[in-house]
Amino acid sequence: RFEVNVIELQPGNGQASIHNAVVHAVEVDHGMPGNIALGLRVDVAGKAIAYTGDTAWTDVLIDLAADSDLFIAESYYWDKAVPYHLRHADLLAHRDQLASRHIILTHMSADMLAHADDAAFDLAYDGRVVTL
Repeated sequence: RFEVNVIELQPGNGQASIHNAVVHAVEVDHGMPGNIALGLRVDVAGKAIAYTGDTAWTDVLIDLAADSDLFIAESYYWDKAVPYHLRHADLLAHRDQLASRHIILTHMSADMLAHADDAAFDLAYDGRVVTL
């Protein structure tokens, strides 16, 4: 048996401590009426990992990535504009503002994967191990 504790995160309410980790939530732009989409930042063991979730470009991503050890960003398409999702082109346009030591792209469509060799950032893949 094990115990499950659920902590509902809301943007702007500070942070939640879960064991040795501190989790911060920010609201991102996923355009779902009635639902709040979150980007997350986890600080644990002296490292910071940030994750965009599904979102269109929003300047809150700059603060989310700031001084992180790893920034995991969705990159659904290469350059095709799709509502409420990031493109490689968006991340490239804001690359100088994303102050993370390592950026890895995830949530990629076939279109994005077709451009994998040209990507300016590392790509996630099954079994990938990242040492921070």
